[in-house]
Amino acid sequence: MATVFSAHGTRPFGLAVGLAVSLLAALSACSSEDAAPAGSQANGTACVDASTCGGGVCLEGVCRPGSATDKVRNNGETDVDCGGTSAPPCATGLGCAVDNDCVDRVCTGGKCALPSGTDGRKNGQETDLDCGGPIAAKCPTGLACNANNDCVSRRCNSGRCAEGLPDNGVADGDETDIDCGGTKAPKCYSGRICSAATDCESGVCTTALCAAPTAADGVKNGTESDVDCGGTSGVKCAVGKRCNAHIDCASEGCDYKGTCIAARSCAAHYGGDTCGVGEPWLLDGAGNQVPDPAMKHESCCTSLPVPGVAGTLDKYLVTSGRIQQFMARVDGNVRGYVQANPPAGWNPAWNSYVPAGWNDVAQLLGAGTTGAGEAAGCYLRGNGGRTFWLPTKANTVDNGDIDHGFSKDVLDTKAQNCFTGPILAAFCAWDGGRLPTMGELRAALGGRTYPWGNTAWNPDLAIFNKLYAWPTYPQNADLDRTALIAAPGRRPLGYGPFGHADLAGLLFEYSAGLTVALWQGSFEGHAISMSDYAVTPARKYWAIGGRCAR
Repeated sequence: MATVFSAHGTRPFGLAVGLAVSLLAALSACSSEDAAPAGSQANGTACVDASTCGGGVCLEGVCRPGSATDKVRNNGETDVDCGGTSAPPCATGLGCAVDNDCVDRVCTGGKCALPSGTDGRKNGQETDLDCGGPIAAKCPTGLACNANNDCVSRRCNSGRCAEGLPDNGVADGDETDIDCGGTKAPKCYSGRICSAATDCESGVCTTALCAAPTAADGVKNGTESDVDCGGTSGVKCAVGKRCNAHIDCASEGCDYKGTCIAARSCAAHYGGDTCGVGEPWLLDGAGNQVPDPAMKHESCCTSLPVPGVAGTLDKYLVTSGRIQQFMARVDGNVRGYVQANPPAGWNPAWNSYVPAGWNDVAQLLGAGTTGAGEAAGCYLRGNGGRTFWLPTKANTVDNGDIDHGFSKDVLDTKAQNCFTGPILAAFCAWDGGRLPTMGELRAALGGRTYPWGNTAWNPDLAIFNKLYAWPTYPQNADLDRTALIAAPGRRPLGYGPFGHADLAGLLFEYSAGLTVALWQGSFEGHAISMSDYAVTPARKYWAIGGRCAR
């Protein structure tokens, strides 16, 4: 056999010829689409290794097409048998070019990486971008989910996270415990889990649990009306604190605005905080109520010191509205109150001159008398004027008088008249004070002839000689003249040197021992500088009133 020389060494001539014939036959059978790349062999041709098979593999000496199971990186794979467009995605740690080359769709630095809940991709077992599944955060409302646990709300509805419900028996949404806490569910009661004070009914979250209200937790909670006081807290609220009832306050006075006040008789508006300059309203030419531009009112329970006198003396005469409060709070039974709580200096003989019920109230504060001539000026039918409001029946049937010509609101603002001295003594004790002595009333003048100085009095300085009328004068021509009796404090130019109002004019005043200060003068026309006068406990007169000392 002849020998042929080539670049690959020597081969038998016959073998070389046979290989050449086979190669030509294979080439002629292939179309241009099946042609192997330049320098490589086509599928089905003989080969020594894969490097000559144009991206295929060399199996049993023959080039064959590549596959995702041939244990060779080919056909655009990014690693052996994975990645690219035709092979499965690659496992963590194998090569990649883009996220889709990887099982977990995270390609970082040319290598497939494990998914995380913060990689900005929906991967792993996540149900939506960086949320859902066992590793990532829970998904907010509206994002995809497979189960309730995928959602912040713990409620997956039709493949989407839905709003949590506060009554579903699950701590979902931003609830801190089952169906409570957070921004949408009710607040949690004591012992439930919390993350902030706002999660709790008590407003107190301690060591992640809602605490029961106490009167020392610095929060208004439980039944408290203000911070750590009122309600059933066991602590009474101080003046100025919020209240829901009289019992919330140390003074037992909760006013109409829900504030604890210093003296409980001033709880209502009219007669409670309508003392001072100006009227609650004026009437225009058509009889309509209009604001009084001069109005500057304050509490009718304001009390001021007098030099040389222990305690304080009320700035204003007692209003009818304050006496109304007293009667309402003791249910008309003043006698029962003084018997249970005898005021200092109380004479038991006075018990008959204070009411034991509402029928007595109608008599002792209305036109009824307790003795001949003891109720002068208190009959409306006789051109009198009295400020304590009574129902129509009490006026007309029980007392044989006419009905009031003014509303209760109007009467409540005015200084109380037509009541007995024992009623005022009982009232002052109930209100936290006492009847002043005659010496204390005189001391409030500061040694002056008149409260305002030595100038003779005039209508700008005092209510006297029937020169005042509000709201109208007279209401009905010859009868009810209560308009002549002013509310306390309406003449500020005539205040005493220490700020006390109506020390002269308006009404005489009862003092301890039932002595009346006639030297004060009155609205009726009585002059100043008359003597003191002792009265009987039955006496009530339309020109006598009084104030309390404290």
